[in-house]
Amino acid sequence: MGPTHVAGTGAVRPWVEVAASDKESMDEAAQRLAVERQRGLAGFSIGVPELSQYRQSTHVRVITPGADAGELLHVLSSLERRSSRWEIDVDGARAALSTAISLAAARTC
Repeated sequence: MGPTHVAGTGAVRPWVEVAASDKESMDEAAQRLAVERQRGLAGFSIGVPELSQYRQSTHVRVITPGADAGELLHVLSSLERRSSRWEIDVDGARAALSTAISLAAARTC
């Protein structure tokens, strides 16, 4: 397939992020990435038939915290329900909450 039509361009598009300063549009970036992926896979003799067989025989979950391109992972869901620990051990609950927030903040820095 030539660069004017690449299998998988539509599948790549949800994973493409472009900034306002980028010279490519989202569709152009998706096209470029799809071509790169297609050539890379071809180097391992992997084409559409092999990918189709893989897709039919495998269930892949792509978990994406903070993005909506894959399956959303909500990392703070445990903070949405009030723990019974708040009724029993307020100081311990505060310490656990503080630790969770510190760990989450440390991973984003």
